[in-house]
Amino acid sequence: MAAVETGETGLGEAGSEKILAAIGSLKSDFSTRLDGILTAIEGVRKEGQDGCNEGSQGKKQILYKDQQVRSYPDLAAGVHKQQKTFYNVRQKLRNLGIRYGMLLPARLLVTYKDKSHTFENLSAVENFIKQITREEGQAE
Repeated sequence: MAAVETGETGLGEAGSEKILAAIGSLKSDFSTRLDGILTAIEGVRKEGQDGCNEGSQGKKQILYKDQQVRSYPDLAAGVHKQQKTFYNVRQKLRNLGIRYGMLLPARLLVTYKDKSHTFENLSAVENFIKQITREEGQAE
């Protein structure tokens, strides 16, 4: 502890300089990447709301360093909370290997045996999962 308090690191001056140079290099690399990301975001912002909506609807593709950038509409806190009610059943569906997705504002779309089912409340989805589990249990 005394070595730290007096400023002695035990690395020597050359070791300290190497560490400081490495930190400076990392800081510079991070700063460059962050600037690139902020530039891309600013470019999207300048295109205006119409440009963002077109991109999110598949009409326009936005790329940054050969990676697709997606934008999604803002959700009100209430809608987000409604969507979160499906969290546990989504995990169950994932564990069963069943495809699902969220529809706006807060509906769950489940695709099972090439048929799509839409649910607006949690109890209906839970009953559907129980039915599927029974069917798969009988099939084995």
